[in-house]
Amino acid sequence: MPAILRVLLAAAVFLLVATPALAQDGVKALRQKYAGLTKEQVTAMGYGIDPFCITAAAEGLPASLGAMGFHAVHPALYKKEFKLDQPQVLLVDGSGKVVGVEWETGDTKSPAPTMFGSTFQKSGPHPGNEQDHWMLHIYFQADGSELVATWNPRLTCPAGSAPPAPPAATALPRAGGPAVPLDGLAAAGAVFVALGVALRLRRA
Repeated sequence: MPAILRVLLAAAVFLLVATPALAQDGVKALRQKYAGLTKEQVTAMGYGIDPFCITAAAEGLPASLGAMGFHAVHPALYKKEFKLDQPQVLLVDGSGKVVGVEWETGDTKSPAPTMFGSTFQKSGPHPGNEQDHWMLHIYFQADGSELVATWNPRLTCPAGSAPPAPPAATALPRAGGPAVPLDGLAAAGAVFVALGVALRLRRA
């Protein structure tokens, strides 16, 4: 085997072996740095905590998927390129403790980014981020493991902390006219049908 091929093969083997270890070391470092921080601590670090706790059920998904928790977003980091050791978002549970980290980007026209050997997942709008976006969540589990997933089935939200239901769908208004709720149109239609039936019975 030519010497250059031996070098390339050795480099490839090294990367296959070393990359998972380096990624795992990076995740463990994130756990040591952020896991268990309080709301007061993350606020002092420049993160602002959203008022709503995001659950899968609130997004119309099976409740068994769990939740993301409260999102604590750092505005300055959000506008910069990804940094492995500086997550743009911290995930906070109902007790006010950090239980995970997240990176996001609204550049959904570009291919999905990767980090720590994991590919970002695409999400639609939700309270706190009203646009399509790529996202990567890492949850710090109580047993010492880390979960890379959109939802954490072990995470729940306090009662009353879910975002409000989205507004009812509206019909397209005529030019210059106000929008009319679709359920209002259905009710009005039922009234007109009832009146029509009554008039026909009167004329019979």
